[in-house]
This record gives sequence, structure tokens and C-alpha cells, in this order.
Amino acid sequence: MRDLTSREKRLLLMFADSLAIAFCYLLAFYLKFEFPLPPAETRLFQNTIILVIAIKLASYYFSGCYKGVWRYASMADLLVIIRATCIATVVIIVAVILLYGRANCPAPVFIIDWLLTIFAVGAVRFLARGYRLIVSGQVKSTRKVLVVGDGDPAEMLIREIFSSPSVGLELVGLITEDPDLVGNRIHGVPVLGSIEEVGRIAADKHVDEVIIAMPKASGAQVRRIIGVCKEADVKFRTLPPLGDIIKGMVSVNQIRDVQVEDLLRRPPIRLSTERILQSIRGKRVLVTGAGGSIGSELCRQVARYDPAVLILVEQAENSLYAIDYELEREMVPKVKHTAMIADIVDAARVDEIFREARPQFIFHAAAHKHVPLMERNPLEAFKNNLIGTATLAEAAVKWGSESFVLISTDKAVNPTSIMGASKRLAELYIQDCVASGKTAFMIVRFGNVLGSTGSVVPLFMRQIRQGGPVTVTHPEVTRYFMTIPEAVQLVLEAATMGKGGDVFVLKMGEQVRIVDLAKDLIRLSGLIPGEDIEIVYTGLRAGEKLFEELLLKGENLQATEHSDILVAAGEKRDVHRTRKLMEMLNEAVGRGDLQGALRAMRLMVPEYVGEGPIDQISVLRNYYLKSMKSISHQELEHAAHANPGQPEAKKQ
Repeated sequence: MRDLTSREKRLLLMFADSLAIAFCYLLAFYLKFEFPLPPAETRLFQNTIILVIAIKLASYYFSGCYKGVWRYASMADLLVIIRATCIATVVIIVAVILLYGRANCPAPVFIIDWLLTIFAVGAVRFLARGYRLIVSGQVKSTRKVLVVGDGDPAEMLIREIFSSPSVGLELVGLITEDPDLVGNRIHGVPVLGSIEEVGRIAADKHVDEVIIAMPKASGAQVRRIIGVCKEADVKFRTLPPLGDIIKGMVSVNQIRDVQVEDLLRRPPIRLSTERILQSIRGKRVLVTGAGGSIGSELCRQVARYDPAVLILVEQAENSLYAIDYELEREMVPKVKHTAMIADIVDAARVDEIFREARPQFIFHAAAHKHVPLMERNPLEAFKNNLIGTATLAEAAVKWGSESFVLISTDKAVNPTSIMGASKRLAELYIQDCVASGKTAFMIVRFGNVLGSTGSVVPLFMRQIRQGGPVTVTHPEVTRYFMTIPEAVQLVLEAATMGKGGDVFVLKMGEQVRIVDLAKDLIRLSGLIPGEDIEIVYTGLRAGEKLFEELLLKGENLQATEHSDILVAAGEKRDVHRTRKLMEMLNEAVGRGDLQGALRAMRLMVPEYVGEGPIDQISVLRNYYLKSMKSISHQELEHAAHANPGQPEAKKQ
């Protein structure tokens, strides 16, 4: 049997409502005048029944009662029915008085009819929902679940579970942090106890899984719940953070495994959406490093604010293709965009892009960021992170861009690595550009982002999948962490607040011990740290810090209108001297002079305390010389064996 179309379902519901309205109207007469009806009332009923049905159906139609999906009927839908019935009843009374006179308008009949109609029409909807549950209930529940939470998300999840029996979840109870709710019921589901009682309740009820329905919960709260579930040996899953729940609506399909981001969860970021919209809507926005972790998320979020065009600049073609495809095929609403392969160090190519696109907003996210790799390739770090930034900044000034945002890092503060020093040099250059033209230059500085390419979390997960060990550099090493969407949201917010020359610092909460992060990931994988998976300490790598900083000495933080964004006054420097040293470093990089580049860098960044990079060219040269010596020795040995008498002949 085929499913009914939406139009057929609507007509069927209107037919059912017509029967219910007619029955209620007749019953109202009988309840008022008893059986049999007097002749006058019989004639009034016969003369007005069609009018009553027509007016009520019209009222329901224009109130939207036939647009709802009634298998998901709720209290809000019942309120719509009540309002529509009230309107219809008033109209009917007025029509009867006008047609038959006030003396022939039995007001009690219409009051009784109003009550009966609300009950009957509402019952039709909820019967449709009940019928679906009964029919769908043929799919037997496979897992008994407890829901942890007591707010709207938990209530919505309970309703979703009831309306989606095919997912195979049997809801046995609710766990709450509100002691006043214990012993009560929500949608018929008993509130069984507090979080600390999960172990006992799970054992008594033979629970298979706990669902954490607390999107606003902090990381500490999520950790506590997970700890209790681990002790009870019960599987656990969660709803995503509130910011990830589309339009605030909870769905069974959103239930997922707990991720490390949940353990570091902070309150949702409050965005000035209207201000960001006013800043970006209708503007030409350029994002460098568009295929990277931060760059691609910048593209996604900028696209939501209706730019005139989004220019994606990226050197790696595969990464650029991925974000270009996503914006073209998957992004809703569609955004006009263009993808351009370019090396930001190539001044001619950058100038060509700016000349053709004339970007107004520039988000510069392109960078070499891997600390150990840049220790081995220092000149490339200077070339990309400093010279590339300078090339873009000069093009922005030349072509009259309105705003330029440099994405920086906490590793630029008192750097111990070449990567950090190169980003500090980029900051200094951008601060020197403030007085150049009309472009507003600003810097946004933050720490590590979870899930970014090359970050510690994917490395730990790969090591766990391989059976360990998980490698941590030092037992006390700590880092600031933020999710990629959080970081980008704050970058957009800061970009709309900057006047030029600002260094924005994002609040990143408390620093997290990396070994604690590793243990959390092992536990989330269902394993026990130290037993199933070993943790091995390997020592700090070249250029690494034990802890990160967000401020330089002398940078005074000031609050902004956004609670998660602080602004630091840029350090005052001799612009002429800085530019002269920049030229020296640029020339040294151009001729491959590592020591010359390092001398210029140390003069500009005296706070650099690194041990110095590895001269990879010298390493390669030594490898080559050693291999040549080995080859020569092997060739002589081979020749001696092939012609044993030849040396003597030559000697004669």
C-alpha cells in the first residue's frame, strides 16, 4: 500500500475534523436541551451545521493547523487549535445573531461546543501520533537507556525517542542534578535519581547506555558524568554542544560518542551576529590558507554572512579543491566564491589576485606552523610566515583593502622556536603597517586548536588505534586549547571590533596538561591508561616550551565589549630600524644565508630564547659526503676483486 501524499493527508485530516465538529455541535445541543431536541433547536441545528463546519475549518486552515506534522503533535500545536477554535466560535455566534436574531442564539450551546471541539480536534491529532507509535512499535527496543539532564534539551530528547521507536531505544528513566525533580515524571518518564546514583540505577534497571543531554554543560561537568559512567561500566554518549545543535532543536540523530572537545567544553560563545553581518555582507573577502584547518572554517563561517564574493587562496591544490567543492556543492545558502592557487611569497601572483579581486576584508591564515619541522627548515619559516605576510600586507595597502587580520599564535610570545619567532616577526611587520594607507591592520593571537592538521589529538588517536604507546614530551607540559569553530567565531568577532594596530587575545580558559588529555582520549576509547595503553615520555623537542604564554612583557591587556576577547596595546618600536632589519633578513633568506637571517631575527626579537635551528642543508651535505666516501670505498673494493693483478702492473 502506497504512502499518502501531503495533500491527501491534509484532506483526510480535514474530513476527520468535519466529522468531529459535527458530532461536537450535535452533542452540545443534546447536553443543553436533552433528548429529544425541541423543534426550534432542531431547526437551528439543521440550518447552522454547514455554517459551523465551514467557519471552523477555515479558521483551522488559516491558523496553520493543517501545516503541522501531526505524528509530532505537541502542546504548542494544541495551543494553536485552542486559538483557532476561539476565533471560530466568536465568528459563529456573530453570524447566528445576524442571521437568526439574538433570541435564537443559545450561548450555552456554543460554550459547550467550544470545549468539546477543542477536545475532539486535539484528540484527532494525538491519535495520529499514537497510531504511529503503535504501528512503529513493531520494531523492538534493543538498548535500555538513561538520559542525564533536566532542561529543555533533555525534554526534547525524551519526546524524540518516543516518536522514533525505530532507533531501538527504550527509555527507562531520567537522571538529574535537581533533587526536587527526583520522584516526579517528565512525559511519563520517571526521574530516578542524581548523577552519583548512575551506577546503582544502571545495575537495577539493566541499563545499556547513558545519554548525556546537557549541551550547556561545562567540560568539568562532562568529565564528572563520564567518570561515574566509567565506574559503573556503562557505555555513554552525548548531545553536541549547544552551538552545534541546529536551530536549538534536538534530534536522536545528533546523539554521538563523547569526543575530547566535550571534555574541554566552555559556555557557548556569544556572537554579535548583526555586527559581523554588517561588516561582511556585500564585501569582497579574501582568505589565505583557505584549505587549512583554520582557513577552511573561516571560509565556512564567512560564507554564512553573505559576502559579495569569497576569494580562496591556497598553495596546496588538494586542500583547495576540498573546500571549493564543499562551498560549491554542500554549502547552504550558496555563496559566490573563487578558488585561486597561489604562493603568498610570489609578489607578482599576489598582486595579480589583488588587482583582479580587489578584496576589502583579508583574513591571513596561511602559515608554516609545525614547530619541529620549522626547526629543520628555518629559512622556509621566515620566507612563508614573514615574507609572505609582508607581500600580502603591501598588496592590501596598494589596492586599498579596508581590513587585514593576521592569525597569529601564542608561540609568538617569548618564542623558543623558529616557527614562533617567524610569527612574531610577522606581528611586528603588521604593527608597522598601521600607519600605511587606509587599511586597518590587526592581529588575533590564540593557542592550539583541537583537530587541526598535525595537532596532538589526531596523533594520540592514531597511537591508541595502533595499541600504543602514547608519546608525551613531558609530564608537566601544558597547552591552551580551543575548538576550531570557537577560534574562528572569535576571529570574526575581533575583526569587526578592530580600529587598526590592535592585538586581540582570545580567552582560552585554563591550560590543559597534555598527559591528562592523553589519558582522557585513552578512556574515551574504552581503555585504561597505564594498563591497556602505556604513556611514554620522550622529552621536549627542539623549540618546544613547557607552557605557553599569550602576552609579551609590556603588553597591557584591556577588556573589550566581548567577554572572551581582550586587546593588548602593540609594542612601540623604531619603525625605520625594524624595516631596515626586515630588509636584511629578507636579503639573507633570498641568498640562503641562514646565519645572516638568524642575526637579523635576534636583533628584532631579542626575547627569542631558542637553542637555534638545525641547519638542514649542512645535514644533507654531510649525508652526501658520507655516502660518497662509502661509495668510493665500495668501488675500490669491487675493482680490486675484479682485477687482482692490475695494481702490480701499474706499479712497474
